[in-house]
Amino acid sequence: MTDQAALTAKIDEYKAALAQDPKSTVFVALADTYRQLGQVDDALEVALRGTWELPQFAEGFAAVGRVYYQRKVTGKAEAAFFKALSVDQMCVPAYKGLAA
Repeated sequence: MTDQAALTAKIDEYKAALAQDPKSTVFVALADTYRQLGQVDDALEVALRGTWELPQFAEGFAAVGRVYYQRKVTGKAEAAFFKALSVDQMCVPAYKGLAA
C-alpha cells in the first residue's frame, strides 16, 4: 500500500468515526491527513466545523492554524493559534505553530 493509499484509508476511518460522533476530536487527525495530501480546502472545512462543534478543544484551533499556515494566510493562522492558547494555555501544538 502506498503512502497516499494509506492516508486515504485513514481519511475513510476518520470520516466514519465523525459520522458516528460529530463531536469527536478525530476531526484534528482528519484535517491533518487532508493537509498531508494537499487537500487544504477539505482540511479547513473539517477543522472549522470541528471547532464549531467543540469550541473548548484547543487542539482544534491549532489544527485550524496549521491549515491557514499551509495556505500562507499567516494572520488567520496566528489568530487561530492564539485562540487555542486562550482555551488552553498549555496547548503545545499552538506554541509549535507560533514558533514555525
